[in-house]
Amino acid sequence: MKGIRSLLAPYAVASLAVGSVLLLTLLLQPLLKQTIFLLFFAAVAVSAWYGGMEAGLLATALSTLAVSYFFLEPVFSLLVASLDNIVGLGLFEKSSCRDQNILDPPKSPDKLGDFDSGSPLFKGG
Repeated sequence: MKGIRSLLAPYAVASLAVGSVLLLTLLLQPLLKQTIFLLFFAAVAVSAWYGGMEAGLLATALSTLAVSYFFLEPVFSLLVASLDNIVGLGLFEKSSCRDQNILDPPKSPDKLGDFDSGSPLFKGG
């Protein structure tokens, strides 16, 4: 049972981070009209820092759905009607993925295990 908890913890943190930011953004919506993504970047960063790339991707997906449903016109619909909103969502996703690579960089080859030096993909010396 402890193994399942440790596997699910990063995804729970991602879900809680996005949920908390959603509630805070709903409360502060009049102040955050032009910067609606601001707090969602923080949720993605915390998720990627705590749980790695997978948790960060979950936070990115949940954030994108939350912003699309609660804040973009038409409200309470996942339909994104304007080109500005589509571009905004795309930039948010791109920036979030970039931040995840900074916070959880790919493992170096020496930490991944032994390579087959006869492989055509191996270019070491």
